[in-house]
Amino acid sequence: MVKERGYYDLLEVSPDASPEEITKGWRTKVASVRATLAPDKRLLEAVSKAHDVLSNPERRLVYDERGEAGLLEANHFKSNRDMLQYFMRGGGETSKSQGPRKTKDLVHNIDVSLEDLYRGKSFTVSITRDVICAKCGGKGGKNSAPKQCPVCEGQGGKYILRHEQRVLPACSNCSGNGVVSYMRDQCGECLGQKVVSGTTVVQAHIEKGMKAGQALTFNGESDQSPDADPGNVVLILEQTPHSRFERKGDNLHVTVEINLLTALVGGKISLKHLDDRILSFTLAPGEITKNDIIKVVRHQGMPIHNQNRSGDLYVKFAIKFPEQIEGRAAQLLRDALGSGEPIGDAEEYGEVEEVSLGEPDKDFRDDADPGCTPQ
Repeated sequence: MVKERGYYDLLEVSPDASPEEITKGWRTKVASVRATLAPDKRLLEAVSKAHDVLSNPERRLVYDERGEAGLLEANHFKSNRDMLQYFMRGGGETSKSQGPRKTKDLVHNIDVSLEDLYRGKSFTVSITRDVICAKCGGKGGKNSAPKQCPVCEGQGGKYILRHEQRVLPACSNCSGNGVVSYMRDQCGECLGQKVVSGTTVVQAHIEKGMKAGQALTFNGESDQSPDADPGNVVLILEQTPHSRFERKGDNLHVTVEINLLTALVGGKISLKHLDDRILSFTLAPGEITKNDIIKVVRHQGMPIHNQNRSGDLYVKFAIKFPEQIEGRAAQLLRDALGSGEPIGDAEEYGEVEEVSLGEPDKDFRDDADPGCTPQ
C-alpha cells in the first residue's frame, strides 16, 4: 500500500505501474490537457511534477512510503546515495535535525520476577555487539581508500519487488556501505568489515514499582562503527508469571485457602508477602466468610513507581471443605447449626421419590455438550 495516490491519479496509472506505463500516462495526460481550448498551466505543472517524481526510482520510493512530506525531507540530501542510506536506516526527519548518524539500537527482552518489580533490583547484563577492529583501527585493511561496490554501484542497495511493493534492502556485497575492500587489502582480523564481535557489560537497575514493558536505556552502548556513533542498548522488562500473586496495575491479587472452621467461626491468618514480610489479619468471630469472597488490605499492593505510596492488596478466600465428617463431629455440627431439615421442593409438591447420589464417570466434563449423554 502506498501512502498517497495523488501523483498516480494525475497520470491515471496504478501504484504498481511500470516505468514505461508511467511515461505513457504522462504523455497521454499532457496531450489531453494541451488539446483543450485553454490549457491549464497549473495542471500541466502538476502533471510534470508527478512524472518527475514517479520516473525517478529513489524519489518514487520516498513518495510511496512517505508521501509529499517525505519528498520535502528528501530535498535536504545532497545525493541519492545519502537519501537512500537515510531511509534504509528508518529515518523520520532530515539529517540536519537528526544529528550524527547512529548505529541501530540493540533491544533485548529481560525476564524479571514480580519480586524484582516489587523490591527493586540491580544486576549486570552482558551484551554482544560490534566493536571497532583494534588491528586496523576501523579502516578494514591497509588501503585506507576502499573501492566503490560493483554490485550496487556505490548506492548501498538495489530495488527489488516484494509483494507488489518496491523495497530497498541493503546490498549484501557491501552491507549497505556502498564501498568494499578487496581480499589482498583486507585486515586479517576483521576481514575488511572494520568491526569485530565483542561484548559490553551494563549495570541495570530496576526501580520499585516498574512495570512489564518498561525499558531501561543505556546510551552509546550499541554496535560501534567507524562511520557512525554507537546507538543505545535497550532492555525491555518482561515479568515472569508468579505462582501466587497476580499484578493488576498497581494492585496485587492473591487467593488464600482457609478451612471450613475458620470460614464459620473466624480466626487468624498469615500471608507471606513479596518482600518476605508476614502479614497477619483476622477474620472476625461471628462473621461467616463465604467462598470466593474478596477483601482488601489497603496500601499493601505494588509500590507506585516514583511515588511514595502503594496500591492495594486484594485477598480472595477459597474454602477447603473436609473430605467427610463422621460420628460425634457430625452430631456436634447438627447441634450447632440445626437438625438438617430437608431442603428443596418436597413441601411444595408433596409426592417424593427417593433416589441415590453417585460419582460421575472419570471422563465426565461439566463443560461438555449438554446434548451428549455418556454411554
